Amino acid sequence: MRRLVALCLIFAPCFCRAQGMSEARPEPAAPAASATIRMPLQRGPAFAYAATALAVADFRGDGGLAAAVSDGRKVYLYPYPPLDARPLAEYAYPGGAVRLLSLEGADLAGDGRAAVFVSLYNDAFSRFETVVLTLDAKGLLRRTADFPYLVRGYQDPAGRPRLAAQQVSDDAAFPFGAIHPLVYKDGRYGPGKPELSFPGGRVDWLYDFTFLSSDGKAATVDVTAADRLRVRFPGGTAWKSALACCEAPHRVRWAGDRWLPFRPALAVRDDARGRPGLYAVHNIAALDGLAAPLGLYSSAELRRFDFDGLGLDPSWTAELGGYGAGLTLVRLPGGKEELAALVVGAAGKSAIWTFAP
Repeated sequence: MRRLVALCLIFAPCFCRAQGMSEARPEPAAPAASATIRMPLQRGPAFAYAATALAVADFRGDGGLAAAVSDGRKVYLYPYPPLDARPLAEYAYPGGAVRLLSLEGADLAGDGRAAVFVSLYNDAFSRFETVVLTLDAKGLLRRTADFPYLVRGYQDPAGRPRLAAQQVSDDAAFPFGAIHPLVYKDGRYGPGKPELSFPGGRVDWLYDFTFLSSDGKAATVDVTAADRLRVRFPGGTAWKSALACCEAPHRVRWAGDRWLPFRPALAVRDDARGRPGLYAVHNIAALDGLAAPLGLYSSAELRRFDFDGLGLDPSWTAELGGYGAGLTLVRLPGGKEELAALVVGAAGKSAIWTFAP
């Protein structure tokens, strides 16, 4: 342990300078004084792997929900909420040089069941792509499509779930293509038109944004390179949080020294009193913050922020039993909603924790 601490002390500043980042300053794990503590509704069964991504949707087409979870190599499908660690189905991407980085679920084809959109990085060919999986009549996950874009879920200004797509080039200076809505047309998935527009200015990276709305006025929420939430309004005004959020446990080195962060998603929902708000994961770096430049996290908090049309105020905080690898707002049969967080513990096992929003 002493050797590991020493190595972090020696190499962390070098790592930061190589990527043009400032050296990490650990933020206290304690919630803001104005925030209350929220307990989970349920802690799910432990999966015997360190998970990388989560999506919840009606993948079976029977009106019920299922959870798609990835361990970076395979995709596992469980009933939602999971009853035990036995998957209903699983899919292994062929070849050994891939990293499954994010999962989304949606029925864009309109056939009554959601597909699993698996965004991955192929080390062998140095490219990003998305594979589409569907559950067949025999209960097996089958690969039905693929395309050279990354896919990410977000919520539009009205709070409706959407999917967006972005292509990444090997341009070391600016690898980010335009962000488009993902559509299904003529039997194929691809970017729709026009590209997404963002109140307050452009968003570069697909894994950095969502939208908030108050009194009919939309704002863009994105995450800065310093892991701060930023709310941008039409006209150029902006608000930035003092609290860190959305630290990425999974990153890909791209085009030299650039690191692309695959962050836990942001979720948006009104609370019981109708106040719009934002939910985000704050991952706390291991070794008292020294391991932040290395992307190593030991614990996490789920945070809700109330949006008053001007900025975000901490509302409640929930402690997670490990770092957060994913977050999604789940719409349950009957109309209720809950938050599902994918938690990875110190022993390398994972579980889905649920919270009342």
